[in-house]
Amino acid sequence: MVNLSFSIFPLGGFPTPDSPPGPAMPPMRIAFYEKDQTLMLDEPMKNGIGDFIRDENGRVQFFRIGGRAHKKIK
Repeated sequence: MVNLSFSIFPLGGFPTPDSPPGPAMPPMRIAFYEKDQTLMLDEPMKNGIGDFIRDENGRVQFFRIGGRAHKKIK
């Protein structure tokens, strides 16, 4: 079994470059429902769907959720 979680850590800079970051969201568990297709299990994004985007060699490059693709972090 694979345990995945997703967290958002605001960096600030919006709406102006000197705007401070907002509060971080709590970690949210993720479950697979098909290969590379996910479902968020916890609030505040419960039932949100996401997917992993792979390169031509099958390596994960991005996780897309909420209309944005997030670059893989090592």
